[in-house]
Amino acid sequence: MAQTDASLLSDGGERAFAVLFRRHYPAVLAYSFGVAADSGSAEDVASRALELLWQKRSSVRLVGDSALPWLLLTAKNHARNDVRARVREREKIRRAALETADPFPDSELLSLRQEAATYLAALLDGLSPQDREVFDYCIVDGLSYADAAKKIGATPGAVGNRLSRVRGALRKQLAPLREES
Repeated sequence: MAQTDASLLSDGGERAFAVLFRRHYPAVLAYSFGVAADSGSAEDVASRALELLWQKRSSVRLVGDSALPWLLLTAKNHARNDVRARVREREKIRRAALETADPFPDSELLSLRQEAATYLAALLDGLSPQDREVFDYCIVDGLSYADAAKKIGATPGAVGNRLSRVRGALRKQLAPLREES
């Protein structure tokens, strides 16, 4: 008779972990492919979810006798954290590129660049995490609506609608600056 996830978690032995891993890794990996940034990230997310399950085995609350719902939610959270970290890293690179774009800049031009970069960063920081994610995937990374939709678990139409709202909001916030020039 097969052991339940609850009994395997309470067992605590290496064999119990191996059984849990074989039982749930394929499903967690398949789910991770839909929420992670790429296949390498998906494998990492699935492995980290199972590792965390094992580390927290004494405090994990199971649904019925299955650890799978907990694992899927954990994988989703790990994938989202990875995406947020990538966005922060890209933002750091963008800011550094703006600051070092010209090694001998005109001081007024440098000041304008820094002001524009600061203003744009503030506008982008004001977006909701979901809007920022769509903006980064479609505008910064150049992904299609369909590809961005796969990454965030939405439909291409929803991505298009969200991006349209983001563009409209940014245009509205930038309108006073265009009127001044």
